[in-house]
Amino acid sequence: MKDSKLQVTIETKVKERGEKAAQEMGFSSLQELIRVFIANLDRSDYQVGFTPIRQATEEEERGIAASMDDIRKGRYKILKSEEDIDKYFDELRDSNNS
Repeated sequence: MKDSKLQVTIETKVKERGEKAAQEMGFSSLQELIRVFIANLDRSDYQVGFTPIRQATEEEERGIAASMDDIRKGRYKILKSEEDIDKYFDELRDSNNS
């Protein structure tokens, strides 16, 4: 198989961020990441997409911690069926009418 070159013009800062991200993902270089990406484009069982990763805010972290605490203490309802959901909302209505 004959090799080809692909040249793309991008801003220096974008390239630098890409190089850093590629290394953080375990690739030896940005070029390696791009080669792997392109090599898998023809696979029908892959979906191409980008998911932004961000840190949770302090308020979100507090909410997550409170939710985890509720789960550990058993203060939650597991809604596994439509019937469970109906019962849950019936209980909510009943508690609001009391």
